[in-house]
Amino acid sequence: MQKGSAGSFTKATAGASRGDTGTENGTSLEENTSALQKTIPLPEKTAPMLAIIMLAIMMQGILRDGITTWMPSYISETFHLASSVSILTGIALPLFGIVCSQIASLINRKLIHNELRCGMAIFAPGFVAAFLLWLMPNGNAALSVFLSALITGCMHGVNMILVSMIPPFFKKFNRVGFISGLVNSCTYVGSAISSYGIAWIADKNG
Repeated sequence: MQKGSAGSFTKATAGASRGDTGTENGTSLEENTSALQKTIPLPEKTAPMLAIIMLAIMMQGILRDGITTWMPSYISETFHLASSVSILTGIALPLFGIVCSQIASLINRKLIHNELRCGMAIFAPGFVAAFLLWLMPNGNAALSVFLSALITGCMHGVNMILVSMIPPFFKKFNRVGFISGLVNSCTYVGSAISSYGIAWIADKNG
């Protein structure tokens, strides 16, 4: 009995070493793994579109994180409010971010199914709000907080659409992870530019 069991174990081990544990069509585990890991070159026409997407993500990173970082200082110095009040105004930013992200998801599911067009549609009101804030930097504290919150909220929506929903389109090229990391890094590049760039501009302009 023990001899038969030992023989069965030997045959099973030998079968595993020969690749008998593969799929039903007889391919080995190593062949399946290499096939899954094989990457397909991206079409040449993908590069310009991917560059535009990366630029858009970088811009939303600049607007979103720049306003989040500097809005309390801007409100305090422009409207001469107490620092505690200025800091409390920052509560509006994450609240708008949550609401706008949900609205962006709803728009993409119900109205605009093309992710690029959806991202542009959500970016548009944020751009208009930024333009109005630029035209009226000293207008009204409440209006400035509202416009700043609207900008960051729209940029949260753009980030969710472009960073989360664009990479799965590259699944057939086995590049989802690479594209996801690439576009997500653009957000941090934009954040770094806003953190140091806005401080440099403010320092130069007094």
